[in-house]
Formats: sequence, structure tokens, C-alpha cells
Amino acid sequence: MESPESLRALEETDRYFARIETALQKAPRPYHIIVLSDHGQTWMTFKMLTCDIEELVDALIEGKGDVYTAQKTHETWDKMNALLSESVLEDTRTAKFLDRC
Repeated sequence: MESPESLRALEETDRYFARIETALQKAPRPYHIIVLSDHGQTWMTFKMLTCDIEELVDALIEGKGDVYTAQKTHETWDKMNALLSESVLEDTRTAKFLDRC
């Protein structure tokens, strides 16, 4: 996970998000970006945990859906806790964004 190749890929992805963020600042209306990723480090897919992603997005666009899931294991919460802790404690764009929320 912390190999040079992985870190380079993450840095490149971060640059793509920065470009999108810059473009959104010039957009004629506000946008909210939601990024979902199933990077293969868990055996459960998004569909197994919740529902079909296309159905969820369609429902949210129509104002009919809710975003939530019942977590069945502590492992999931541990990962979420680590993600949030690292996100807010580091000097990153994610931490700055979360600090503004």
C-alpha cells in the first residue's frame, strides 16, 4: 500500500481531483463531488454492502434515496476511523476540506 508505485498513483489521482476542484470553482453553479472506490482491499463490494450503485445514484438524483449502510463488522468501522483520523490530522487538501465542513 505504501510502495513507490502506489504513492505515485495516488499523487496522480490527487492531481486529477485538484484539476476538477479548480474547474468547479469556475462553474456556473455549485457541484458536490462524491467519489466511490472499491480498490480491491476488501472482499465485500459496494453492491454487497448496500445496493447497486447505478440505482443509488439515480435515486439520489431524483431526491428519493438516502446514503447509509448498516455495518456488519468492526473491521469496517476500524477502516473508516483510520481514514478519517489520518485525513484530519495530516496537512492535506482532504484535511483542509474536512476542517471546513
